[in-house]
Amino acid sequence: AIALDKAGYPIDYFCGIADMARRRIKTIEEPQITYKRDELRAMRVIRIATEKDFKIEEKTYNALKNVKLDKLSDERIRDELIKILKSLNRHRGITMLDDTGLLKQIIPEIETLKGTDQDETHHPEKDTFIHTMLALKSLPPNASVELSLAALLHDIGKPITRTIDNDTIHFYEHENIGAEMAEDILYRLTFKVETIKKVTWLIKNHMRIHKFSEMKKSKKVQLITHPYFNDLLELLKADIIGSSGINKRIEDLSEVKEIIEFMYDYNKELEERPVLKQKLIDGYEIMNLRLTKKDGIVIGHILERINEEVIEGRINTKEEACQYAKKLVDEYLQFSGNFKEQIQKALNHLVEKGLAKETIKEDGEIGDSLSEKSE
Repeated sequence: AIALDKAGYPIDYFCGIADMARRRIKTIEEPQITYKRDELRAMRVIRIATEKDFKIEEKTYNALKNVKLDKLSDERIRDELIKILKSLNRHRGITMLDDTGLLKQIIPEIETLKGTDQDETHHPEKDTFIHTMLALKSLPPNASVELSLAALLHDIGKPITRTIDNDTIHFYEHENIGAEMAEDILYRLTFKVETIKKVTWLIKNHMRIHKFSEMKKSKKVQLITHPYFNDLLELLKADIIGSSGINKRIEDLSEVKEIIEFMYDYNKELEERPVLKQKLIDGYEIMNLRLTKKDGIVIGHILERINEEVIEGRINTKEEACQYAKKLVDEYLQFSGNFKEQIQKALNHLVEKGLAKETIKEDGEIGDSLSEKSE
């Protein structure tokens, strides 16, 4: 509410300049009237306070608690949420959204985190919501929107997966359930497909990376070369810091150190073993080993197996790759041949009983073989 006159001097009837000097936000009329004109202003007040690190005047802040966002489009809510999560003070912004009751209107699922206790051995903070906010606070300043969303939602599946076994709390499959829930939440808020894809991948894999030391080398490489891995590593750091007491942080981050050391060693190996960057055999060459285009899925699995053997150091030349591919193709053909033979015998039995009309066709496909009697 500040303007300039023709001479360039400020017109400030509502003491806006003084408020800026105090780093304070307040409405120029009764706050409930301001918010009623456009409910999005409630989120905008919090967003500006978050971005500029301003305080919100008490009356202006308290009025936020009576605002209802149900008339706003999901797109407008999403855009303000994105701006808050992009801010260096994202933790403060989400805290204010929660304190004013706006967060549970935007993502009601987060409310269920409150009071969902965890095992204090791994989570001294105990409450899942407190852990989530600590993880969000522990993100790097330049965290992407996707990483921020993943931190906010990474444990969203815990309340419905919580079980107790011999006095020990478990959250089996919470990462997979949570990824599905996050997908629903983000679709509801009309986030872009690529954003949803990345956030759900991060949530689904945030427990897997804790088991990095147990993985075989090829699986480790598969993970660290994934395009979303850098954000996954940052999520791991935030998850650890948000789960540990001050005195345990350095010790617990040794898990991150191990991963970084593996990445360094593997990058060094890439220089020493050029074969790691080469494609020793392609799908067409495998198809020529008595397979067809219909075996595309099998060919993909064979290529993956060969790549794993190269990473593990058991294949180093094209000749070795071809020999291994032939071995896998022979095993597949033998298995599929035995399977078709068993199906053929079963169908022959049905024909004899009058329950089927035909047997397997020459190309191995099964037609409409059940008779009306069997139906």
